[in-house]
Amino acid sequence: MTGRDLPAVIELELMPDQRRYVALLGLAPGQLARIGLRGREVELYRSALERLWTGRAFLVWDNFEHLPAMGPGMKGTAVRWLQARLADLGYLEFGDASGEFDGFTERAVRSFQSEHVLPASGEVGPATLIALYQTLGYAGPRLVEREGQS
Repeated sequence: MTGRDLPAVIELELMPDQRRYVALLGLAPGQLARIGLRGREVELYRSALERLWTGRAFLVWDNFEHLPAMGPGMKGTAVRWLQARLADLGYLEFGDASGEFDGFTERAVRSFQSEHVLPASGEVGPATLIALYQTLGYAGPRLVEREGQS
């Protein structure tokens, strides 16, 4: 569930033109979701939540490495970091890390994005960084409870 299990503030439309913002606190295995509403936790079926959700969400995540958005033609430390991580994950050959966001890097990013169900733009924005950090095992808050964690 890479990039899709982050805490968020989501917008719900309870009635026409009546929107509320709630904290999405957890997704239990199965069909239930926990939200923060008016100072208390409420559990409801995911299907009910999806019917009320407008599609707007504000994700809670950390840009651990303070990386900018990246795309073809960029050069520098951030690109070298990206190339090294893509090589660590097997998307880029170590010899292809030029320090420039070149065709090799763009293809590696597209491959990573495709495997993580992201739009394969070849550019690195927040969604790709979130997926990359999660794949690399960076610690962070999650909504889905995993075995052995609470």
